[in-house]
Amino acid sequence: MHRAYTYGMRGDRENAARAVAKLNELVPGFTMAHAIEFHRKYQFEPALLDKIVEGLRRAGVSEPVVSPIRRSELTSDALQHRRTEILKSAE
Repeated sequence: MHRAYTYGMRGDRENAARAVAKLNELVPGFTMAHAIEFHRKYQFEPALLDKIVEGLRRAGVSEPVVSPIRRSELTSDALQHRRTEILKSAE
């Protein structure tokens, strides 16, 4: 995953595609939701997570289509529900 987002951020499409292919080989059906879940588990800084997500997006990692988060949804219960929504859409 780290190679995929690094190559994605650098704009190295060829190596990014190889890294994403390897990632999908190791974790079939890998999506952005998997990456977010993994990095939130270890409590990375939000700014770093944003860069990782952007790099993976540029590398071609698929992502579920979900509605944007509103400020009113930023309670722990709402965030838990949102996380569940994202993970279900990735299945």
